[in-house]
Amino acid sequence: MNIPGPRKAVAFVEGTMIGAGEHCVRAATELGLVPVFVTKEPEIYPFLDRCPCEVVEVTTADDGDILDALSCVSNERNLEIVGVGTTSDNMLLPVLAAAKTLGLEHPCPASIRNCKDKSATRRLLPDQSPAFRSVSSARDLDDCRGLFTGETIVKPTSLNSGLGVRRCRSWADTKRHVEHLWEVGLVPEGDGTQQVLVEEYVSGQEFSVEVFDGVALGVTQVEIDDSMGFIEVSHLHPAACDPELDSMLAASAEEAVRRTGLIWGPAHVQYRWNGTHARLIEINPRLGGGNVTQCVEHSRGVRLAHAYVKRICRLPGVGDELRVSNDKWAVVRFVLSRTSEPVSEVTGLEDAGRADCVVEVGTRARTGERYAVKGSNHDRLAFAIASANNAEDAIAAARVAVEHISIETQEG
Repeated sequence: MNIPGPRKAVAFVEGTMIGAGEHCVRAATELGLVPVFVTKEPEIYPFLDRCPCEVVEVTTADDGDILDALSCVSNERNLEIVGVGTTSDNMLLPVLAAAKTLGLEHPCPASIRNCKDKSATRRLLPDQSPAFRSVSSARDLDDCRGLFTGETIVKPTSLNSGLGVRRCRSWADTKRHVEHLWEVGLVPEGDGTQQVLVEEYVSGQEFSVEVFDGVALGVTQVEIDDSMGFIEVSHLHPAACDPELDSMLAASAEEAVRRTGLIWGPAHVQYRWNGTHARLIEINPRLGGGNVTQCVEHSRGVRLAHAYVKRICRLPGVGDELRVSNDKWAVVRFVLSRTSEPVSEVTGLEDAGRADCVVEVGTRARTGERYAVKGSNHDRLAFAIASANNAEDAIAAARVAVEHISIETQEG
């Protein structure tokens, strides 16, 4: 009797709640792999209900927990784990440690640390960075007051998705928000490290550059809502900007990942253009969140999620996934959480999906769940993606589509 060998599987640990997390699971399935999703909270990922996937719930999601979980699922379900990855900033270091222990493909540890620590990124790229200072308490601000003449941005050095990021209109506001970050526990208290970054506010248009293996693949134009924090409410790929600006942003991003050592796999590099200079916001050593991967695929045919899965699993053909095979524009637009009251119903998804040029719609909102307004990208509850032969039509179509979608709550 022939005993079947183990099926090849790829594990993803946590991930984005909308966008790249689901996209990677789908890519793995299309590449003939068994996707395994390791998470502390399976209930926050609605795509797990509709995507074929082995779900493993863990307690802490540190590298030891990840290794134990993968060992169990391998033995119980006859799987050979050939790759481990994540689309979550918080899981980058634990996943890297687990992959290293298992002898699997992984990026350079120093490059991940250089990008996750925003202060380290600034020190490595002073010519691309705005004026900044890292502080370990509100008292440290007195020594750097002279660096800043206008508005500032205050952000934790190691968080992502806009959590804790605030635009401060005055120095008094700057001090208050720095103190607030410790009061609410967004940064650890009393460990002596420089945990908060204070930097000059850079006005202008925001862009991101999608990079893979150190090469810029395209520029994405970002729309920001900073009324309650920093929320990316829309992405347009490719950006509708001057070709010279496009080339300069791409070259700047390639230089940024080279200096930080991030020349393996994906990077999502964010800039603000003030009309004269491009200033680096941050480098995310992962696929772009917020459905950027889908926009790149729907516009240019470049399959970033497939390339990532192939890279972490040592599969051939990574370059094939990165070739441009289309000549369109794609836009994603989001519907945001506006209240922490329980969701009663999400309406209009079918109507949005039938709108002209719309190629994808979705939501992560579940009936009965509460979604606190955080002033960050975690507020994004639903989306529509439109693709067209020009940027203007794609933008207009996405706006029309999201007007159909409503997040109804018990508040009314």
